Amino acid sequence: MNSKNLNKYFKAGVAAAVVVSSGVVAAPIVSHAEETQATISFTDLTTKNQYYNDIMNLAQRGIIKGFPDNTFGTYKEITRGQAAKILAKVLELDTENVTDPGFVDVKKDNEYYGAIAALHNAGIINGYSTDNTFRMGELITRNHMAKMLAIGFGFEAKSTAPFTDMHDYYKDFISALYENGVTTGRTSTTFDGLSHVTRGQMAAFAVRAEKIKKEVTFTVTDIEATKIVTSEGEFKTSLPIFNEQNAAALEGAEVKAVISKGEVKSIKTLTLNNSGSEENPIVLDGKNSVIDGSLTVNADFTSLKNITVNQDVILTSAVSNSFDANGLDIKGELVISEGAQAQLASLNMVASSANGPKINLTNSAVKAINAKRDNVVITSNSKLTEVKVAANVKSIEMNANVGTISVSGSEALQIIGSASIDNVNVQQATQLALDVTGSVKQLEIVNANAKVSLGENAKVEKLVVPTDSNISTIINDYETVKGNIEQVIDNSGTVIESPGNDGGNTGTPGNGGTPGNGGGNNSGEQDAIKPELVSISPVSGTDVELAHDETFKLVVKAKDENLRELEVDHNLALPEFSVYASEENPYGTDELKAAFEAQGVKVTYKAETQTWTIDFGAVVTDAIAKKGTVKFFLVIRDEAGNQFGNMDPTTAENTFIYNVTQAPDDVDPELVNVTPNKDSNVELAYDETFKLVVKAKDENLRELEVDHNLALPEFSVYASEENPYGTDELKAAFEAQGVKVTYKAETQTWTIDFGAVVTDAIAKKGTVKFFLVIRDEAGNQFGDMDPTTAENTFTYNVTKAPKISISGLPTEAVTTEGKITEDANGRITEFNTDNRAPIMVSLKKGNLNYTKVRVVVEGLNDGIQLIAQDTTGAWYNIVKTGWGPVQGFPLIDAETPVYVVVNQVGLYEGAIKLINVENGSVITSTNTQIQAEDPVSTTLNLNQDFIIENGVAKFN
Repeated sequence: MNSKNLNKYFKAGVAAAVVVSSGVVAAPIVSHAEETQATISFTDLTTKNQYYNDIMNLAQRGIIKGFPDNTFGTYKEITRGQAAKILAKVLELDTENVTDPGFVDVKKDNEYYGAIAALHNAGIINGYSTDNTFRMGELITRNHMAKMLAIGFGFEAKSTAPFTDMHDYYKDFISALYENGVTTGRTSTTFDGLSHVTRGQMAAFAVRAEKIKKEVTFTVTDIEATKIVTSEGEFKTSLPIFNEQNAAALEGAEVKAVISKGEVKSIKTLTLNNSGSEENPIVLDGKNSVIDGSLTVNADFTSLKNITVNQDVILTSAVSNSFDANGLDIKGELVISEGAQAQLASLNMVASSANGPKINLTNSAVKAINAKRDNVVITSNSKLTEVKVAANVKSIEMNANVGTISVSGSEALQIIGSASIDNVNVQQATQLALDVTGSVKQLEIVNANAKVSLGENAKVEKLVVPTDSNISTIINDYETVKGNIEQVIDNSGTVIESPGNDGGNTGTPGNGGTPGNGGGNNSGEQDAIKPELVSISPVSGTDVELAHDETFKLVVKAKDENLRELEVDHNLALPEFSVYASEENPYGTDELKAAFEAQGVKVTYKAETQTWTIDFGAVVTDAIAKKGTVKFFLVIRDEAGNQFGNMDPTTAENTFIYNVTQAPDDVDPELVNVTPNKDSNVELAYDETFKLVVKAKDENLRELEVDHNLALPEFSVYASEENPYGTDELKAAFEAQGVKVTYKAETQTWTIDFGAVVTDAIAKKGTVKFFLVIRDEAGNQFGDMDPTTAENTFTYNVTKAPKISISGLPTEAVTTEGKITEDANGRITEFNTDNRAPIMVSLKKGNLNYTKVRVVVEGLNDGIQLIAQDTTGAWYNIVKTGWGPVQGFPLIDAETPVYVVVNQVGLYEGAIKLINVENGSVITSTNTQIQAEDPVSTTLNLNQDFIIENGVAKFN
């Protein structure tokens, strides 16, 4: 049949392309079988299929099934009912206890009723208001799918997607999916919202969507069973902290949470705002919940139980009376924020009556307490690692066993309470009244201008003062309180004196005097033993030969009862550094740890063997190898200040020299995977472009060379995110062909989008071969071009599907004077085309050879006519007749004008479908909608480009 004869049939049916905007279409002629599958395997689905992982993900969870013939039908289009069922399952909605949505075409005994009702109850779907139907048997469009997924998963758009064909109504939904990586569009500039969704695509969309987790900040208003009522709507949750017993504690709480599928999956931050009273404190029992970030308590008389907080717990000024914790594990600091301050008249006077909050910790752990409030009382039954006292604090009460109390610049500070303290560190010229009842293992005075008063019940095992300082000027009333001090040393470790408790002449303070003769002897034992360097690896003076991917490691083993740190200097263009005898953090601080990790250097410490391992990482190792001969200078110190080695001057004993070489890179790059899978059939939509995605693995990846069997030159692309084309000139050459290349360094992945022109050449070729070679900077390579092998050859059978589209939209007037008279068979005897603008509807064949096709129009009623003329001159309303002989015709490219006549008010939605007569399946279709406002003013929305307004046709 020639194209002229083909137009005879095409004119009679293609016009229904005028009939869609929201993308609702009727079900295919071939009914969709009940999906039942005993085993999870499909005869038409292999691991090479691009949707394999997504389909199996849902199948293994019982969300989707196959057909009775053990096929899945990846490329079959999916109905609205099937999509509803899948989405309801993915969202884990209750499909049993539902309210009837009232759709006239969804009966309660229908298999899709529960899912449709659940989605409607959740506000995800609305159906068609014109006739109160859902149309579950119709095929779902990409527009409708975008809306359902965006609402169902709570996605919102912050910007507009780069697609030029988005309908205004669906723009935000599509943009939300684009922002969250659920869709990339048909092409980089089109979404193709009126096309239908296949079963494979639906699986991919659903899996991608449910993997997206977003952070939402909300205020809690109520908690009902497993549901949280918030300022941002209702959320499900299974987190134990959100229970009805905690409703009072969480009332008004501000929460930043990770939300997925409408459920709170984790808590990033939490702020409590509801205070209790002394008689009825507010209790929040986390039941072993975890807060990933910080927890802020902005409420008084609050008690926290069984909660792990991975960052800080912050007590605001609202905590003015008490805060209790039981089973609270704080990985960061407990920060007691500033409030009203109480001044001390002097260090020898009791603090003013303005009391601070009482902090009671039971069975709780905290990295450090940061006290920024005056007159705070801290009580704990577990040892506190560190208490930091801010400069503004005048008084603090400690009732606990404490590792270190750090005093930062307070002009006057009083520490009272009942405490056992390992170390009190006074950095600035502070006036300190240490009036605790208990022992202090070490009181370290860094500044010689500090003034310290000791209470009568404070016992100090070791007092460390600056070298050449005068003890009497540092310790107030030293002669009276020196009996409470077992030993005095300076910061170099030199014993100044050991006062003892037995009387006698203790010597002259400040000059290291000798013991007297009144019976007093040294009562304290000083650690005067230097740390020992047990071993170092590599052994000094050796040649170190590293593999190309091996890093340089320095392993230092020491021995000391109170080992503290290892200081390392070197002859590299890097700063010297120290590492510490701590398994938890050998870097010293989190800031220093971050600095080490930024250079790729990793440090570990093993307490059992007192061994540091310093792995210098790839970057520093490269610098060492380039240096050739590297020197390290080591100093090891203990807590008493004793040390092995010295930096000024260094000696042969603490100098370690190595000649370091690194073998060249001789490891070939690895081809991790290629998409599409090798030797697969690639079915493209008519406007879809062919994409080749190549993922490699190599430490020094350089380029991907691509050859092929197309009439185009071979080319190379490079491992550069900034310009994977190599040069600006090459980039321009690629872009001139419509080819776009991107590279993602994190995954070492190239994506080559061949664009419309080259894709057309690929589809015409049918079977296309690509030959890949991957090279690194050292010249190693995967694959070869001469000769190629099966390993680096990738063959694809590429097909491009047919397409129905509308073009040549007219600007001439179109009249809507009422219904045109037609007979029972849809034939029109008189039709005048004067002053009417036809819609040019075209059919693109693609490269598939269908021999028996026919076009039908579905979804429209008698209120609209689509009028086309055959080659005999006869006019037909193809809404009734369809187009083409019943037995079908061979598919070729064709185009025909179609005239639209609307005679009733209403919204008309329908579809043009190209049917394969041999099996009744839908090959392709297109959709639109027509809105008739009144008998005079009619608006036609056709792919957003053309309207009929007040009887006048114009571009939109």
